[in-house]
Amino acid sequence: MCASLLPNFFMTVRVIVLVSFLCLGAVREGYGQRVYANTEQNSGKQELLLLTVSEVTNPTRSTNSNENTYSTLNVAIGALNLYSATQNLQFTGINAIKLKPNSPIMVKTMVNGSVLGLLDAVSLQRTNGGMNNTVGAPYTVTQLLDLLGIIGGTDEELLVVLPVPGVSETNDGVQLKVNSVLSLGLSARLYYAFYITPPELDSQEIILCDGQSGQAIISNFYMENGVPYTYRLYNQQIGGIEVAPSTNTNTFTIPANLPEGDYYLEARENDLYPSARTKITVSVQPQPPAPILNINPNSQY
Repeated sequence: MCASLLPNFFMTVRVIVLVSFLCLGAVREGYGQRVYANTEQNSGKQELLLLTVSEVTNPTRSTNSNENTYSTLNVAIGALNLYSATQNLQFTGINAIKLKPNSPIMVKTMVNGSVLGLLDAVSLQRTNGGMNNTVGAPYTVTQLLDLLGIIGGTDEELLVVLPVPGVSETNDGVQLKVNSVLSLGLSARLYYAFYITPPELDSQEIILCDGQSGQAIISNFYMENGVPYTYRLYNQQIGGIEVAPSTNTNTFTIPANLPEGDYYLEARENDLYPSARTKITVSVQPQPPAPILNINPNSQY
């Protein structure tokens, strides 16, 4: 197995998770409706017999104002499955909120080595309160490859949504871990992480008169470089199907024929990068009866 991997050892395999087309020099803490991870924790340097077996270099480059810079996680040849390099990116800025369990987080990373052959070498995992407090199970490369979907562009840009598997905890970060596998040296770059602010509504309770449509007003409606966000309504908080035409305005039309129940509104930058969904509860009231006119047939008027 090692022999089959070695020819691909220096082949770059890009795993870019929810990668974004970013502008150089944008402030990480907030960029439109994006909120960037602004602090980090990492495993530092680990040594064995005066030799470095794992380290994280330039860690703050994944939280500074330049989206083209990155930190590097390295595990040396000969680490023998005993060592790993880990970096956690955390949302602690003034605009940051605790994320819902299934809030999408966009993370850009690039892994060096034959990831397809080293399925346990790299993982991503949610965290809450720092690197030592992980949330849910980690996503392995196997799972990431199942979730990946090509979004076009250069450099094999890929898209994946990272919900937290099997937990209900809120969270405020995501960490990348590179593990030693088969005595091969591995490295990964970590560029940034961000999430999209969920839609905020003037009211999450929409009352429809039977046979008439209604409106949900988006109070934090946003345009990026003149391009409005796209807002989509679903019948489930995760997955599900769209139940109404999307909009690029601050007014979302609730169709007249929509049954009573809970629905979930999602914001998308470039109709691509999704936010967590905001619940809208729709109720329907019957039309009031038409008034009955009591007309006296003997009246002269």
